[in-house]
Amino acid sequence: MKVEAARYLVYRCAYQRDQGKSIRKDSAIAKLFCSTTAREVTSISLQVHGCYGYTKEFKIERLYRDAKLNEVAGGNADIQRVIVANELLQ
Repeated sequence: MKVEAARYLVYRCAYQRDQGKSIRKDSAIAKLFCSTTAREVTSISLQVHGCYGYTKEFKIERLYRDAKLNEVAGGNADIQRVIVANELLQ
């Protein structure tokens, strides 16, 4: 459900960009929601795999590591929240 919601946020952002509208707020929302969702979903998958999820034999180990990195490197979540707040208060 969250993955579908994240996908539609990205589609909405792309549509707004195609229409020539400002996407500052929409892109911050999409980045924040998508990175958080990716980490949550891979965390659930990691729990399903149990201890094997931490081994390099399973792809989930890399996916979780990448999702956590993306959450931090893609623009700190707090910065994205500040961008959204500033756009809403203008």
